[in-house]
Amino acid sequence: MTLPASKAGNGLRFWLRVTALFGVLAALIIIAGLLGPKQLSTTHLLAVLAVQPLNLMALFFAGLRLTVLSGGAAPLWPAVKASSLSSTLLYVLPSRLSELVKPIYLASQGHLSVLRGIAIIAVERFLDVAIVALLGLVGVLLLSHDGAAPAAGWWLALAAAGATGCLLLMWKPRIIRAVIDLLPFARLRAGLARLLDDLIATMSPWRLLLGLLTGGCAWACSFAMVYVLLRMGASVPFDVSAAFLVFLAGTVGIAVAVAPGGVGTFEAGMVLALHYHGIGTGEAITLALLSRLANLGFVPLIAAWAAVTDGIGVAKLVEAARSLRLKQPGS
Repeated sequence: MTLPASKAGNGLRFWLRVTALFGVLAALIIIAGLLGPKQLSTTHLLAVLAVQPLNLMALFFAGLRLTVLSGGAAPLWPAVKASSLSSTLLYVLPSRLSELVKPIYLASQGHLSVLRGIAIIAVERFLDVAIVALLGLVGVLLLSHDGAAPAAGWWLALAAAGATGCLLLMWKPRIIRAVIDLLPFARLRAGLARLLDDLIATMSPWRLLLGLLTGGCAWACSFAMVYVLLRMGASVPFDVSAAFLVFLAGTVGIAVAVAPGGVGTFEAGMVLALHYHGIGTGEAITLALLSRLANLGFVPLIAAWAAVTDGIGVAKLVEAARSLRLKQPGS
């Protein structure tokens, strides 16, 4: 699959819209700071800048995980650019449709087939679910103390179900093939069989382990961003466990979101968690919006640079994500 390059003007118009979005976000942050118990200070803005190295490290590890799961077929720098494009378009496309930008971009650059890329993204999402399940278990233990046993049991049951699915893919794929063979429509069976082959190739034990480690590093960097932001910008002292609960609340807000970028639910989750730790409404909104701005950071600039230098029309990426066809590069 090869995507035709669009004119530079289309890309520039798109990034002007993204810049306008940042302007609106910045205005909301300033308004929230003025309405809060204390005005938006230079410390807040310095905190956003201070966490940007962590933000870029998280992006690096996200790209490295793509490289690892692809067995080196997707080189590190293109994988980082694919992750930056996906993270930026998360604020434009509904739900998780932006994830499809990764395999489409890598296919357009000749690194992977779209189908292989989708298999890698599926494994990526599974690893993220496993990490979030572990984070959720830690959060339950922190909140419930001795009463955490029932909730912890549910989390462990879900994790066991996911692990069982992975084991079937790695060691008993014939069971899944037998199910696919029962489906109607020859093209559907052929497509699912190819996807299964790519999943099996991606889910070797070493790739899964390295993917889990690199993904864990990316998540750790994201948590460190929230911790530093709260330590520098909050009026109430935050220790590691309290910052972790705020981070987890924002993560859950994004996970349950339908709106692009988890707009609204991410902020609501963080505000509720900050309230729980004694932060007033105005300051909680300010910190939530600052966290949103910090997560954006310089990533959209990398995405814009990738789109321009590689001649990739963002409109074409979006169109391809909306009407995806599973083809090999150049077909």
